[in-house]
Parts: sequence; structure tokens; C-alpha cells
Amino acid sequence: GLNFINIGMSGSAKMDLPAEAMISGFNADAYILDCIPNVSAQNIRDRAYPFIMALRKQHPGVPIIVMESVVQEIEVFDQETDKSLKEQNKALVEVMTQLKKEKVPHLYFIKSTNLLGNDNEGTIDGSHPNDIGFFRMTAGLKKPIVKILKRYGIVGK
Repeated sequence: GLNFINIGMSGSAKMDLPAEAMISGFNADAYILDCIPNVSAQNIRDRAYPFIMALRKQHPGVPIIVMESVVQEIEVFDQETDKSLKEQNKALVEVMTQLKKEKVPHLYFIKSTNLLGNDNEGTIDGSHPNDIGFFRMTAGLKKPIVKILKRYGIVGK
């Protein structure tokens, strides 16, 4: 019963402020940011805070839900990718911790634990979700997202 608009920036979702300006142009009930796989840990440290704060300024009462990057199957075989993803998620936690300390309102964080499953069947190439992966992600994200949206009367009880 929820309608989504997926901006679909794909590999271009790097938390640049022009992208935030475009996203802010959509009058949404909530914003879900899932762009960690496409941006380096240093860029997360540099860009996530101003990106989120700019979005917060444009939509002060709207929930912003920030997602950690999903654990990718390729990490099992590629130690550099594993290290990079862990650094990206660590950088995001650092930024979110800072925002929480500053008591930025209506801001939520969702961990990505086991969203693709653990049987190596959730991606097409060890990185990008296939139908099974997207199904699992949807199932894993539904409960925390609906819980947040209920607080705002966006979904029923």
C-alpha cells in the first residue's frame, strides 16, 4: 500500500549536493537514502553530513532513513572490496553518530545485516541484487521502514 519513487541514480548516487537539490524537489512523505556502495569512505565523511542537513533543512518534519550498504557476496572472495565496504559503513556510522549527537530530528538509520541472505543466491554477480536479492531486501527492510512510517501516520496501524 505504499508508493515509491526510485530516483535510480545507480552509480551516480555519491551524495553530491546537486543530487540533494534534485531530491529535495520531490515533496515526499519520507526519504530513504541508499547510496553507500557508490561513494568512498572519505567522500561519505565529507558529503553525508552536508547532504543530510540540506535535505533536513528543505523538509524539516519529514523522516530521513539512511541505509547502510548491504554485505555483498563478492566480499568473501575479494578482500579489497570487503575492506572498502566495511570502511564505507564505518564512515556512515560516524556521520550518523555525529548527527545524533546534534539531535537532528526525524533521522533514522537501518543496518543492512543479512539483507541478501547467506546462500550466495541473492546477486547476479556477487554485488548487484537479482530478483531473489531484491525480494529478500524488501522483506528485511519492510518491518523497520513501516515502523518508522507509522510514527508519522504515513501507514496505518
